[in-house]
Parts: sequence; structure tokens; C-alpha cells
Amino acid sequence: MNKKIKSEFGFTLVELMVTLAVAAILLTVAVPSFTDLIRSNRLTTKTNLFTTALNLARSEAVKRNVKVVVCKGASGACNTGDNWEDGWTVFADEDNDGAVDAGEAIRVFEALSGAYSLRSNAGSINNSIVYLPSGRAVGGGGALPIGSYNLCASDAASDMTNRSRRIAVSASGRVRLEMGATACP
Repeated sequence: MNKKIKSEFGFTLVELMVTLAVAAILLTVAVPSFTDLIRSNRLTTKTNLFTTALNLARSEAVKRNVKVVVCKGASGACNTGDNWEDGWTVFADEDNDGAVDAGEAIRVFEALSGAYSLRSNAGSINNSIVYLPSGRAVGGGGALPIGSYNLCASDAASDMTNRSRRIAVSASGRVRLEMGATACP
């Protein structure tokens, strides 16, 4: 008895075309969601950088029992002409002159990479925020910083939730995060 063994290897052209069509449909559905996920993660990372600076300043003010300032400028000096997205400096203002002197800088944060803006929406904390030894926060002019910062991605996202975060600073010095700022440049 002679049995023939039938072996079929590979795909037919029709099977290959159907598989490619299904893969193309799945990719067109998945890619926009993946793009939103990447955008959201990048925005969260940028938000965490600024929040870290504020929390660092508050904890150092309490620990060192001196005023600690977060100001615009990534050069290790405060620069009121810069925008917040250009970088910021955290320093212990031991001599109460409001300027970064030798040995006072705690940490310098570089500019935000990519197309992001970080702007204050309150005049009292427009250029700097000062943490007192009690942990309370005041604006650079001594006013209470009841205000917030808007961090926005300037890409083509349509809804504000996926392209912006609000970082609110209370008079007690605590930081609160909100999804979706109302005003982005």
C-alpha cells in the first residue's frame, strides 16, 4: 500500500492578502492611541520635573531654615526675561538678596526639550516663588502665590486633557496637579 503524504507549506496569495489587510486595519486603529499615550507620558514627565523643583525647594527651606527660591533661568541665575520652559533654578537665599550667589544654588533644571510651554497665570509668581522656613510659599514680590502654572504641549492634539497640565501652588506651599489647563499659548 502506497500512501502519498500531502505536504502543504506556506500561504496562498489570498491568505497573505487577508492577513496583511487585517494587520493594516489593526495598525490604523492602534497608532493614534499609541501616539496619545506617548504624548501623555511625555507631558507627565515634564510636569514631574517642575513639581520636583517645587517640592525640593519646600523641603530644603524647612530643612535649612532659610528662604529657598525657585526662579526662571537655567544658567544658575534668575532671569526674568526667560520663560519657565527655558529652565529654572532652585537656590537657598541665605543672605535674603533675591539673587543666586556663590554656593547658594541647590539645583539647576535645564530647559524643557521639545515643543512645550510652561507659563504662570498669576502675576505674583510670574518670575519666582519663595518658600519660607515654615514651608509656606509666597510670590517673588512677597504676595501669596494663589495661582498656577500651565504646562502645554504645542503639538496638534485636539483636546486639552491630552495636551496640558495645570500645576497649582497654594499658600501653604503644597502643589496640586490638574489635567487639562484652560489656557495654552
